[in-house]
Amino acid sequence: VPSIDRAFKILECYKGHDHSEFGVSELSRRLELNKSSVHSILHTLSSNRILEKNPQTQKFKLGKGLREFAIIAQGKQDLLGIAKPHLIQLAENSKCTVFLGRFDGSRIKVLEKAEPGDGLNISVSVGQRIPFDAGCLGRVCLAWLEKKQLTKLLQSRSLSDYTPQSITDPGAFRKALSKTRKLGYALDSQEEYLKGVWACSVPVFDASGISAAMTLI
Repeated sequence: VPSIDRAFKILECYKGHDHSEFGVSELSRRLELNKSSVHSILHTLSSNRILEKNPQTQKFKLGKGLREFAIIAQGKQDLLGIAKPHLIQLAENSKCTVFLGRFDGSRIKVLEKAEPGDGLNISVSVGQRIPFDAGCLGRVCLAWLEKKQLTKLLQSRSLSDYTPQSITDPGAFRKALSKTRKLGYALDSQEEYLKGVWACSVPVFDASGISAAMTLI
């Protein structure tokens, strides 16, 4: 599509140049495109936060939206590679199953796992999606959510009573999330999700905030 190709050519101008900002005229001259076309593309890119307009110079610079995409891409490339050796070591040292999970907006997806050579093995599959209120794992994944996102999530479905110890009251659940933020970890010592199973979860942070949760069962 010509307009998409032109948009990428505009973004390419920010690579390998000392310029951190470009105006309509300069981009038009560099790319040999008419000004109206450049102006239209810049407006679209800025409305989607890919570029930002400097009100003082009336020129455009790379926007926060583009940086957010870069952080996400970098995190997906690095997270599993960095975490895997630690999961393996922790599984061997603790003789427990250890896995990495990430909240995907509605449930928690298991990204990676490690099991001890001998010891307690819990059936958890990579790719498995776990309810967001699943004991300490859920509390860690939700504890750092923005309030609006958390409220919307809790309004979307009721908290489940997996065991008699499960937290089913939204107010009590919010208090548990607040405690998790304060402590920096969460424990499931009351068999909240699975009877006979205790667990511990900790957050894994990156430059954008919480990226995943590591859980030991």
